Amino acid sequence: MSCANTAERHRDRQKELPRQDFERDEVAAAAEECGSQGDPEDQKRCSASLDNTPRGSWASSIFDLKNCAADSLLPSLLVRTAIEETDGRNEEQRKENRQREILALFPAPDEDEVVERCSIPEVPKEHFGQRMLVKCLSLKFEIEIEPIFGSLALYDVKEKKKISENFYFDLNSEHMKSLLRAHGAHPAISTLARSAVFSLTHPSPDIFLVIKLEKVLQQGDIGECCEPYMVLKETDGAKNKEKLEKLRGAAEQFCTRLGQYRMPFAWTAIHLLNIISSAGMLERETAESEGGKWKC
Repeated sequence: MSCANTAERHRDRQKELPRQDFERDEVAAAAEECGSQGDPEDQKRCSASLDNTPRGSWASSIFDLKNCAADSLLPSLLVRTAIEETDGRNEEQRKENRQREILALFPAPDEDEVVERCSIPEVPKEHFGQRMLVKCLSLKFEIEIEPIFGSLALYDVKEKKKISENFYFDLNSEHMKSLLRAHGAHPAISTLARSAVFSLTHPSPDIFLVIKLEKVLQQGDIGECCEPYMVLKETDGAKNKEKLEKLRGAAEQFCTRLGQYRMPFAWTAIHLLNIISSAGMLERETAESEGGKWKC
């Protein structure tokens, strides 16, 4: 009994709600009304009223589809033509309505307007700056117990970077070179150069020539490896003969075992400002560097 009362109340509420009329319903009702009338004038009037429907609606699209005219046919769409003929036809169409003098369409410039005249540019050329020839004549220490290898390079102190490639040189005697023959073949002649040319594109007072020395890798700290060169002398042979023989024997063992590896030994820096400005300063700078600028 309660279920029947609930369904009846729902039906009463639905009857009280206002009816929502949609566009399709209105069009269908108008079509039915026009169809029921037998007068053809009324039917035309009803069909004409569809023009008042908004664009993009369902009724407007159906009306446009029924009343639109068919597109014209393209008779030559599927006909095969030569490529040359198509290109020629396109070229003729491009020539139609083409302006012969397109620059004449722009307005003439004012007479008072300044005309910019471009000067002839200079021919590009390479900037060489200055070049410096460095020759490595000899490398001598108070004692000679092992082979020493050197390299040269230019550094800019202000920019904190290297501005040239490394140049490696070998000034060891034949006896010292013989200690490393077990680790490689005879070196090529091109690797035995003793002079190099350095280019300074933009010379500045912050450029230094840095010389680095290396030795065969051995056991121990670098300070212990450099101590014999600062303490012993070859002139005191009778006094330090036993120490020198012991050092040479240890160096020969290291060359046999680790001859392919290197470790830093010493370095020095030469200021190039005086060398570039005056050639007479070269000998004095070289003498000072050999006398007391070696650092370990």
